[in-house]
Amino acid sequence: MTMNTIPGRLFGGLLVAATLAACGGNGDNAVTEEPGVATEPQSLAAPATTPPEPAAAAEQAEDVATGNEQMAEAAAEMAAEVAAVEQVAAQSGEQKAQPCLSCHSLDNFASFDVPKLEAAMQSMRTGEMAHLPLPDSVSDADVAEIAAYLAGAGADG
Repeated sequence: MTMNTIPGRLFGGLLVAATLAACGGNGDNAVTEEPGVATEPQSLAAPATTPPEPAAAAEQAEDVATGNEQMAEAAAEMAAEVAAVEQVAAQSGEQKAQPCLSCHSLDNFASFDVPKLEAAMQSMRTGEMAHLPLPDSVSDADVAEIAAYLAGAGADG
């Protein structure tokens, strides 16, 4: 997964947020480096803190809410992208299924699930099933797209 995709950016953002949360988000537990001097973390115990002032607490709550809104927006964008890809795949499956639908109605596929349709189509390809053979140009990916379309459309129709 590259960090230039929305899931990659979301994962990267979550990784940064988790890292900041682990160190308190302010760098107080950071290891400082001086040339030639080995250093240790200042403390592994949680620092003693005083309750934040009401204004600071409100600001922190607002920051968390803003972060939640941003994550929700990113999730909505990802969901929209997934839906768009699924729609393109369904359209592709619909186009590739047209030869099947020249003889069979969508109602014929209402009781089939995707694995069962894929297995049947593979049997047609090998000649194990008495049916018109599938053209050699029909790939495994094509079979999967056609089966997904027919099973989904048959269940809806």
